[in-house]
Amino acid sequence: MKYLIYGQDSYRAREFIRSLSDKVRIVDQPEHLDSAVLNLAQPNLFGAAEPVVFRNILNQLDRHTPALINPSARVIIWEEKDQVKPPSGLKSHFQLQEFKPLSLSQARQWLDEQAQAHSLAIERRLLARLVDLHGANLHLLSHELAKLSLYCRNKGSTTLSPAEFSQLCHPSTEESIFNLLDAFGERRLKAVQTSLAKLLAPGVDEWYLFYLLAKHLRQLCQIKLGVPTQAHPYVIKKLTQQARSWDQNHLVGRLRQLLQLELHIKKGQSQLKPELVNWIFHTI
Repeated sequence: MKYLIYGQDSYRAREFIRSLSDKVRIVDQPEHLDSAVLNLAQPNLFGAAEPVVFRNILNQLDRHTPALINPSARVIIWEEKDQVKPPSGLKSHFQLQEFKPLSLSQARQWLDEQAQAHSLAIERRLLARLVDLHGANLHLLSHELAKLSLYCRNKGSTTLSPAEFSQLCHPSTEESIFNLLDAFGERRLKAVQTSLAKLLAPGVDEWYLFYLLAKHLRQLCQIKLGVPTQAHPYVIKKLTQQARSWDQNHLVGRLRQLLQLELHIKKGQSQLKPELVNWIFHTI
């Protein structure tokens, strides 16, 4: 077993790995690499050894090529990137499997197939609403299906009415926050207004929103200035796309103003909610 898996659809990549083996060892820290490679060569008295998944450390594997291509070694290399360039000595020994993020139409089809696999009788238009809520995020869509499946099992029926669906599936606070940050980064004012209203109405912690926005703006500044950013590859890709819509000086200036605003509020000179809303709309 030798696979090189890549792409930003981490959900389907994980499912593919699970289909290969129920139990794997994941190595994603360079300091654990040498011992993991050494164990590949150790005989297993209890049958085939569990596969070792080397995650996001492809650039560290070149010197271990002989051990990785050993016929008895069960190896999966997993890179959460759009493109990979495996060392020449590895490429011919590994099967490549790409997992691109699904489009919205593909996510709807995937969701329909998963509902059938769960024996759920849900109208396709209702399933499509899940994609409207969560986009092509298969982790969230899978979570919603699992919730619906459990509900149907508890009531002893595989059929779900539109009223039951609406009661069970609605935008979460976390999803609303994601939508806010996404709209803010892309400078979509109307979408920001909608997301902000949904979050502030139920009384979400205003300081929590403040720090999330500050973090997002700081990351945009780092991307714009070429400063290394510690984040998931998908997040970096998203930030890079968003940063194209911003002027560097404007970003830095608004971040400074946000930090000054924090100081004034903590001194009791201003109120957080109106100042934060005002800052958001003037920033975009």
